[in-house]
Amino acid sequence: MDNSKDKIWKDLFANEEKMGNKALSYSFRAQEESIPEIQLDLPKSSIGGKKIEEFTVVGAQQDVPFAAAQTMNLHDDEEVKQHEKSVSGRYRKLESNLNEDFILDEVIGEGGMGSIFKGMQRSLGRDVAIKILHNGSEHANLFASEARITGGLEHSNIVPIHHFGATENGVPHLAMKLVKGKSWLEILEDEKRPLKEHLRILITVCNAIAYAHENKIIHRDLKLENIMVGEFGEIFVMDWGLAVSFADKKEPHILHNSEVEFPAGTPIYMAPELATGEGKKQGPTTDVYLLGACLHHVLMKSARHTGQSLREVLENATASQPFSYPKEIPRELANICNKATAQDPQNRYSSVKEFQKLIEEYLEHEQANLLINEGLAKLEELDKSVARFARASERERETLEREIHRLDGEIVFALEQALKIWKNAEEARNGLTKENTLMLNYALETEDLKFAQYLMSRCEVPEYQDKIRKLQQKLKAQKDELIHLREAVRAHDWQEVASPLGTIFLFAAILGALGCFLTGSVLRKPDFSYWMVVPIWLFIPVVLGGITYYQARGLKIRSLVSQDIIGMWVIVGITCMLTGVINHSLGLPPFRMIGVASLLIGIGIANMALDIKKWLFIPAAVFFLGGVIMGVLYDYGLEIFGFLWLTSLMSIGVYFKIRSFVLEEDEGLVDIQGAHRGVSGSVMTFALLFFGYFAYYLTRANMSVAQLSIVDTTALTTKDLTAITSWGIMFYAIGKFTNGMIADKIGGKSIFILGMIGSVYSTCMFATGETYAWFLGWWCCNFYFLSMGWSGLIKICSHWYGGHKQRGTIMGIMSFSYQMGEAVAKAVTTLLASFSLLIWQGLFFVPAALLAIAALIVFLFLKEQPSNRPAVCETPNIKKVLQTLFTSRAFLLMIWGGFALTMVRGFFQSYSPQLLADRGLVNEEAGYVSTLFPIAGMVGTFLAGWISDKMNGNRGPVLVVPCMILAFMMFGSGLFFHSLFLLQGFLIISGFLIYAAYSVLGGVAAIDVGGNQAPSTTAGVLDGFGYLGYAVGSFLMLYFNPEQMFTVFAVVMLLMSLTLIPLWKIYPTKPLDFTEA
Repeated sequence: MDNSKDKIWKDLFANEEKMGNKALSYSFRAQEESIPEIQLDLPKSSIGGKKIEEFTVVGAQQDVPFAAAQTMNLHDDEEVKQHEKSVSGRYRKLESNLNEDFILDEVIGEGGMGSIFKGMQRSLGRDVAIKILHNGSEHANLFASEARITGGLEHSNIVPIHHFGATENGVPHLAMKLVKGKSWLEILEDEKRPLKEHLRILITVCNAIAYAHENKIIHRDLKLENIMVGEFGEIFVMDWGLAVSFADKKEPHILHNSEVEFPAGTPIYMAPELATGEGKKQGPTTDVYLLGACLHHVLMKSARHTGQSLREVLENATASQPFSYPKEIPRELANICNKATAQDPQNRYSSVKEFQKLIEEYLEHEQANLLINEGLAKLEELDKSVARFARASERERETLEREIHRLDGEIVFALEQALKIWKNAEEARNGLTKENTLMLNYALETEDLKFAQYLMSRCEVPEYQDKIRKLQQKLKAQKDELIHLREAVRAHDWQEVASPLGTIFLFAAILGALGCFLTGSVLRKPDFSYWMVVPIWLFIPVVLGGITYYQARGLKIRSLVSQDIIGMWVIVGITCMLTGVINHSLGLPPFRMIGVASLLIGIGIANMALDIKKWLFIPAAVFFLGGVIMGVLYDYGLEIFGFLWLTSLMSIGVYFKIRSFVLEEDEGLVDIQGAHRGVSGSVMTFALLFFGYFAYYLTRANMSVAQLSIVDTTALTTKDLTAITSWGIMFYAIGKFTNGMIADKIGGKSIFILGMIGSVYSTCMFATGETYAWFLGWWCCNFYFLSMGWSGLIKICSHWYGGHKQRGTIMGIMSFSYQMGEAVAKAVTTLLASFSLLIWQGLFFVPAALLAIAALIVFLFLKEQPSNRPAVCETPNIKKVLQTLFTSRAFLLMIWGGFALTMVRGFFQSYSPQLLADRGLVNEEAGYVSTLFPIAGMVGTFLAGWISDKMNGNRGPVLVVPCMILAFMMFGSGLFFHSLFLLQGFLIISGFLIYAAYSVLGGVAAIDVGGNQAPSTTAGVLDGFGYLGYAVGSFLMLYFNPEQMFTVFAVVMLLMSLTLIPLWKIYPTKPLDFTEA
């Protein structure tokens, strides 16, 4: 225990024994004997009024003008009674000496030196506070010093002294301004005022203390209780009883700091030099300390020094260790407090003005400081989050990563905004540097190079340049390795080359089928020679080789898959050609060994199945089985081979193309979400629609082959069947008009399946007929139901592929369905008829059964639209749709084009077998050769869609150019009728040109114009007018022969192509607006 401190503090401890815990906030004063005698020569004053015994202190709490050090606050009835007795006793002798100069009213405070009365100065008629020293008090010198000091400080924030004198018996008293209001402590405890109001009070107090310092006076007892705030906001520094002078020259009647030898002040506020009683160390920095202690009290709502006992409080005051403020306290104010209350006076602010300026700056930059505090608080959170991130699991890191980036953004925003408000806010600047360094460490740990570079651009930290450069080199090495690995993977991924492979297979299917059917036609000539077919089979490999080279050259990667597949098929092709050489060398009939070629092709497809998709074993098995059948039915081996070749390679090509489309970046509504699910859904939908509509033609195209047998076995004539066909087309056109609107209302899948079921039933009923009326009625019903198929298909395609940038190519390939359906249906019915396996009714029952199976599959697996895409908006009013369509110039031109094209297409489609038969081919041969027309159309269809996609969706040119070329060809059609070979060539070129334009009008144009709101209605109107043209062409055939019809069609096509020229410019680039105005 420090004996020297005990000696100094013994009197304070004695007071503690008397006052208890109140001693901690009581203003202690030095004993009288330690203070030099101050000579008093005071004027005598007369004080009168009520007797002292009548005074009470009830209500004193409402107008307390001094601190508790001089105005002991009374809280309970017992204290009031004791105080009344004390006051009455002390002032009993004073009563007889008072006159009427000052009138005492009531006691408003009581302290160790004396009592405070509310009174009135009669001469000026004003209320005053009168402080009277206790009779016989040993504090007379302090009382006199207080009076001299306070009286000499004339400042608006220091209570003015009105009079200082003594009673007739020599008792000193002070008369001063009576302040009505509350102490700062009461305001802090009782009122919820914002911090800035308390800081403004502190600044006003600083003004008063700075003035006192200018007059060489220090207060030494600044605390919240000694600051009064009046009723109108006026602020006064009270109780200068402990004030001393620090002037170089001592003044009479005023205590000097050099004369102080004992502790003084309020323990919970004391500066170290006050606690130790070192008067020579006391000066302006002592009051700076007390102001800092006041600020601490405001911020923390508790005093600067705390403890369980007076000794502990005094020890803390002597030590004055820096205080650790919580984070919610503004850091700038916390720093001000700690500097102001430093233990060593030299480490404090040198003057009150310096302290005051910092408080004023804080208020001036209050918003900036709030932002700084917010930013620095979040910076601590960020530091903890980054530390947790380093040891967190992968799952936890996802959450922490979001939190870290959120905090980063909030911190930078807060601190940068603070700097905009206060450019010299070093704390904000330092906070940004710390935050940037912290985030740089995080970026380097997570190897986020771009973020690290961004952080360096935001706030450069030189020592991190080398670290970032090393990270950049590391990531570059990893990227190079990853690229190498990706290239290696892509080189073995067949999907990377799906599009070019699909194109190659499509052309191979079409060209191979053309070659087979042309060769089959040539084989049946009496003067057949191998040299007649050699050009065909030399031409096909050359063209395919050119297409393959073009497609391979466009690849962005070096694909080992494409090399393997192309190499394998080159070997298969060469081997197949060798079988032909062997066949000829052995003297066998032409193409007798084509079954071996079928087996070789089956092996090639099976090899692809091992590397690509297992479903390719199906076409491989078909070729194996076909090879066996061709060995038995060798007379029809070439036709069987052509059929298998067309369907199998076409299926593979279509699969590859659609697979490539849905893997590309989509611009619209194609379902590509989820790598496997999206691709599988789009491909499955395409396959079901393709083969579903393919099956539609089984119960439609059979009539063109079966009509020869019907005429031979029934009472119907060719003219009757022509009329039935024409009426059927008329109902087909009517169905197109109505069913398109229905499809937009009830959905594409519903009407697609309904059409299949209706066609199955109508076809079967047709096959049971005997009379003209029966045949006519059910054929018209069949064609009405058949008209439902394309409307449903268009609606579903608009959902799945409507926004795809290559929808022209997709719909072009989709058009293969009716071209293949037409060709295959003719081939199947011709094959059945040629084998005499069935009577003519079988040519209708068998296709109906196949269509029924297709309907069941479509019903089970087809989806109207992707499950993960937004719902399509409702179809607008049908009247509005039709009104919009028929007021569009571009659409009206399309209607005219559809009418003319379908008229010509219908003629070729229905009467090409008859034309060929009239030129010398037997019925079966005429049926086979007529398939060249739709097969050639597949090439035109694909190219038209592909070219129009390359022209950014402008379909005008692919509508105009083919029609114009066809018109000029038809004007010279008379040349083709004299040669079967030229007629076959004419059919092939016509199929190419007609289908190129027709597939665009009947397919993608409906989606381009109708969007996904009314595509089926648009397609229905186009096809409806188109099939009116078909019906018109059929009726014209009743009155004109084929040569005359070609002339009529030539005129029609020329007029149509000329009128369609504006479409080159006005073709719609986006769907029409069908919404209500």
